[in-house]
Amino acid sequence: MIGDDTGDNISEKNPYYSEATGIYWIWKNVHDVEYVGLIHYRRDFAIRFTEDNIDNFFKDGTEVIMMKNYRFHHRWYKAFMYSQIEDLAILKGAIEKVCPDYMRTFDRFMNDFYDYPYNMVICKKELYDKYAKWMFDICFEMEKYVIPSGYSNSRRCFGYIAELLTPIYFLHNNHKIKDVTILREGVVAKTSLIMRFCAFILHNTVYRLKKGKPYSIPDSIYRGLKNNGVVFPF
Repeated sequence: MIGDDTGDNISEKNPYYSEATGIYWIWKNVHDVEYVGLIHYRRDFAIRFTEDNIDNFFKDGTEVIMMKNYRFHHRWYKAFMYSQIEDLAILKGAIEKVCPDYMRTFDRFMNDFYDYPYNMVICKKELYDKYAKWMFDICFEMEKYVIPSGYSNSRRCFGYIAELLTPIYFLHNNHKIKDVTILREGVVAKTSLIMRFCAFILHNTVYRLKKGKPYSIPDSIYRGLKNNGVVFPF
């Protein structure tokens, strides 16, 4: 198989970017095709897309295929418990510098409870290139300031950041998204009816009461970043 260490690549950054090094490789090295997409070694779409059927999924005006997964237990910004809250502060600074018009979409998404996870996207190559360039412009700006962690999970901060930025791009630009179920290690990724019902009740009662309260980054985080040489605005 062709690896992401061929052609124009950032393969050496895979410990930090995870599958996003594949996004970069597709952007820079795949040409003369109409559609492109990304799946994982552990995750695949439950629908098999082929040259014979791919047009059928886009003929209704769909512009991008993604996997939608509601996370009712916390808002998106809480996902940074898997990384570093400092990364979130630097991400906000990078967006404000590179593409400030996306800030409203970013803040709204961070306060909500749903996600289009895993960087799993299928769309036309022209659209994929625009999305990839936008995302890596932000990530490469962040690289100037992020201090990589020594722990394997938080070290993958740019993989998590790409997972956050991916839906924000398509939502901000009002692209029509088609949700598709995925497989995890060959098993359909689904939740039991009881769990979905409980999640629905939580989503529409307890957490909805909190939705109006904006997320915030403590001042102590910015003071700590300043001590590490990161001064806002960049």
